[in-house]
Amino acid sequence: MKTSSSELYDLIRVLSKSEKRYFKLFSAFHHNHNEKEYLNLFRAYEKASGFNEEKIKGRFSKRSNITYFSKSKNYLYHQLLAALQAYNSESSHEFVLSNLLQQVRLLYNKGLYKHCSKLLKKAQRLAELNHSYQYLFNIYEWRLLLFHNDLLSVKQSEKLREVRLEVLEKIRCETIYRDLLAKISSWTDIYGTPANEKEIARFRPIISHPLMKDPKQATTYISRSSYLQIMQFYHFLNNDYKQLLRYSEQLVNYVEEWPHRIRHNPLYYVSITDNLMAGAIAQRELGIFLEARRKLISCRERYGLSSTRSLEATLSFYLCLSQVTLLNETGYSEKNLEKAEGILQVMKKHEAIISERKKAELQYQLAVMYFSQGENKNALKYLLEIMKDETSVINADFRFAARMLFLVIHFELGNDDMLGYYLHSTYRYLLKKGKLSRFDKLLLKLIKNDLPKVRSRKDLNQLLERSHKELQLILKNRFEKRQTGLQEISTWLESKLKGKSFNEVLRERNPGDWAQMDLVLL
Repeated sequence: MKTSSSELYDLIRVLSKSEKRYFKLFSAFHHNHNEKEYLNLFRAYEKASGFNEEKIKGRFSKRSNITYFSKSKNYLYHQLLAALQAYNSESSHEFVLSNLLQQVRLLYNKGLYKHCSKLLKKAQRLAELNHSYQYLFNIYEWRLLLFHNDLLSVKQSEKLREVRLEVLEKIRCETIYRDLLAKISSWTDIYGTPANEKEIARFRPIISHPLMKDPKQATTYISRSSYLQIMQFYHFLNNDYKQLLRYSEQLVNYVEEWPHRIRHNPLYYVSITDNLMAGAIAQRELGIFLEARRKLISCRERYGLSSTRSLEATLSFYLCLSQVTLLNETGYSEKNLEKAEGILQVMKKHEAIISERKKAELQYQLAVMYFSQGENKNALKYLLEIMKDETSVINADFRFAARMLFLVIHFELGNDDMLGYYLHSTYRYLLKKGKLSRFDKLLLKLIKNDLPKVRSRKDLNQLLERSHKELQLILKNRFEKRQTGLQEISTWLESKLKGKSFNEVLRERNPGDWAQMDLVLL
């Protein structure tokens, strides 16, 4: 590990209190006093308010027993990993299976074959219970190896070979489902959501794969959950939110049948339940949304989840983002504004852990919140945060939407001297990215060519009415109507045309009991 690396600081920063306490006990048990000086280094990183290695290095440079700072860092890093492995050794079936197989190897090398057989039977029951087929395959390999030591009959060994081939087929299916899921997920982040039939066509080889056409082959936990998640993605891309919501509910319900899996990987459960909330928002199903929110709020108690920093951050951030999005889209952004300070605290507290993509989503929703309340300068601040980051990890749709809303706000602010530059810059950016949709062309033309020619209120009304009709035609296209940012621009145009506020227009579009929902922050 290089001296300038922040890896050690990053690892210590995400440890929970119980993990830190365990590490100190682990160190006290495994090392004598002279070897424990590196614990002072641990405490220094633990107390640091930010990554400043030179300051910490200077503090230890005079210590004779920490001559090589980078070597001490490396030693501490690996001791932390060893302690974490010991801490989690009983909490995960994968840890338990791995340890059992290591013990089998040790006993086999000592010639204690009956001992091996006993442990393998225990491991096999655990692997079958958890659908851990990679481990199960290794267990069968060990059992066949014991055949040569007269612990299996010929008939038993033949049966084992048959079952091993069945397990191998399950592993093959799991691998394919995982690969298909990785493809559809990464392509969505890279290319954004499809805007036409040609763009959705790139995803069809995934959904038309033989295993996707015959879901009965998805017989294991990994295969079934991956299949349902792929269907989620595809219906999202295909703009079929009814089916998206259907598969989201199926996935959450299926995973909830495996509580030990949720305890093993709680972040996955949080993620798929968050997707269920997104589907409920799209379909305006308040009841489903509130039930999914309740599941997330109570999941730590229901499943006995360990309190880790990553879990706390993900739960808090995802719940915040989904609720802010729902209130923005239904015309109640003032509820968000009332708790703006709390929302900003959630983002600041967890920004180091949350993905850049999710952070950009919340930044965009904050921009919409301020824009809908007429606080345009605050809205610009968050749009600029999205626009300045050109990394591929941020969903392309949010970068495109941020630029379009950015133009509208500068028009509203009357920044004519800057608008020409931003128009040209946005046009070149969208053209370069191959994302100049009908909606983009309409908005660019409206701001650049049409609005500057308006000389009277009558001219403005006619222009807005014409632009609104063109936009309604775009909204009839099932691909184009879901373009991120289009609904905000459509609402803005309609508010100008009707002389109503942004939120008044949204409330007319979304009748219901949305006002009854309060924003809950963890």
